[in-house]
Amino acid sequence: MGLFKKRDQESVSEVGAPEIGWFDKGVAARNERKYEEALDCFAKALEEDSRNANAWYRYAEALALCQRYEESIDSCDRALEIDPSPAATWFLKGFAHQMLGQFAGALQSCDKGLEITPENQVAWCTRGEYLYALGMLEEAMESFSTALKIAPDSDYAGRVKEKIRKWLQREGRNDAWATKILAFLEGSEKHEEKEDYQEALEMNPRSEDRSFKKDFALAHLEKPEQLKAEYEKARAERQPLIRLELSEKEFQFGKESWVEVTLFNDGTGPARDISMDFPPEVKVKHLDVDPDMVTRSQTDNTVDLQLIAKLDPGDQKVRTISLMPVKAGDAPLEVQVSYTDQWGESHRKPNTIWVNVFKAGEQKPRVPGYTVLWRLSSGDTADIYAAKKGNDPATIIMKMPRISAEHTGVVAEFMSEVKLWSGLSHPNIVKVYQYGDDPFPFIAMEYMAGGPLKNRMGNLNIAESLQIGMYLADALYYAGRLMVTHRDINPNNVFFDKAGVAKLGNWRLKSVKPKASESASGSGSSLAYSSPEQVSFDFGGTDSRTDIYQLGVLLYEMFTGKLPFQGDQEALIEKVKAEPPRKPSDVSPEAGKHLDEVVLRCLAKKKEERYQDARALKADLEKVGEIYGAGHGS
Repeated sequence: MGLFKKRDQESVSEVGAPEIGWFDKGVAARNERKYEEALDCFAKALEEDSRNANAWYRYAEALALCQRYEESIDSCDRALEIDPSPAATWFLKGFAHQMLGQFAGALQSCDKGLEITPENQVAWCTRGEYLYALGMLEEAMESFSTALKIAPDSDYAGRVKEKIRKWLQREGRNDAWATKILAFLEGSEKHEEKEDYQEALEMNPRSEDRSFKKDFALAHLEKPEQLKAEYEKARAERQPLIRLELSEKEFQFGKESWVEVTLFNDGTGPARDISMDFPPEVKVKHLDVDPDMVTRSQTDNTVDLQLIAKLDPGDQKVRTISLMPVKAGDAPLEVQVSYTDQWGESHRKPNTIWVNVFKAGEQKPRVPGYTVLWRLSSGDTADIYAAKKGNDPATIIMKMPRISAEHTGVVAEFMSEVKLWSGLSHPNIVKVYQYGDDPFPFIAMEYMAGGPLKNRMGNLNIAESLQIGMYLADALYYAGRLMVTHRDINPNNVFFDKAGVAKLGNWRLKSVKPKASESASGSGSSLAYSSPEQVSFDFGGTDSRTDIYQLGVLLYEMFTGKLPFQGDQEALIEKVKAEPPRKPSDVSPEAGKHLDEVVLRCLAKKKEERYQDARALKADLEKVGEIYGAGHGS
């Protein structure tokens, strides 16, 4: 769009400070990338004056930006009937023809514009692309040659040369050949280079593996509706995905700490005008200014807008800030990241980072062969840290149960349980790298960057819940074949990796579980997920079907947002033993009868009436998943 976006605008008279008109409102909306709004404003401006050529041009431009290319051509014609002198209107018409795959019309319009502005280097290059699309290779190269000779030392000429070099390389010319051909195009008359140029013209001008910029490639489509569909697909697929990390995640309460903030773009499209808003749990006191920054923070908690002007896919930017925590403990630090995508749409998304704010005197534990980085969480039964092993840069999790080494019986039981877990190898089971009891019991395991399922409860749709269920059922079927059961499936023991894959962790750690009286109610308690045989000997002993019951409770909670049974410890036990659960569809209208059948079968009081293995459960989840659009498990 660079050929036609610059054009003189009608100015608003300041005499008497009149109200801004529709034309100027449209210009402002277009500059803010609000193209539909701009279109409406220019339409209203034309209702007031249908002979305003500039308004017709702006209206045509807005139509093109909204992918309504045929209407844009018509509006260009209306503008040119009134005033045929602006080259920008001709170039805009050529662009609209190009996007419809009408390269003959695009070339004709471009030539009209060049009659008015023959020194337009960009237009000559664009004309070359039109000629190339028409299979007129020699004429295309001549047009590129003209572009190079207009301003040979300009930045744009350098970009033209690079474009031609890549073009020639895609057509089979190596760098040496491309250099010779470029020398000829720039005006050389050497015989050898002229022969190279003539040989280059014999290349197939319609080579299937050539590639120009995306909008030019899309313009080869014959049907406008297909072009629009491809554009919408590109818009959905080429989106930035901004991730934020802190170089430190453990801070001393009330003390300023300098920390590096790294922003990553893990997406497929660029992000612009990126800013960060920090929560009140920390104070941002200073900002490390560098040349990429437009403005500097003037407030305690907001790193000002346009902190980072642009972040391309795969790139990262580092900023240094000084944080002072004003609240102690382990907590999620939710940083709001705002940015604009390449299509002009604004986004504001949270990035959650778990930090530990400790009081003076607290120390990190030391384990031979490992470096403990920061505390992730602390509870009644264990402390969890991020760590690294030796010189390996990968982050792992170090879990340290609160078992005294003097309690040899409990330590031995813990080591026996972890040994079973470490023998499991499955894509939906958290991997154990190492475990030991020197200098105290610990487990080194896979780092689950997505956090626990507990943090996602209440924000899952049916398809996502089904997918998680399929992942876990697959893990349980694998473990069941090895005669290993979990017996404590709940949202605190299901985790997600960076790719969003659910994995089951904390296998068989009954030696470090709190007593039932310590956790008898609430969505996070183990008792709320217990099976009848776990609360009463009347139902027999535990086995793999116990895990199926607990997964059924988890599915019920994900589908409905509620647990099947709630209450204090005594009431909860009685309900688990004797009370039938309500149908999920009675609790949440989104859950249909197909979900009812699967979940209620999992929650049968008698083990013989449940799924007899997790493979059958997964098969039924997959059938229901086809209805709700969920994928298949591992």
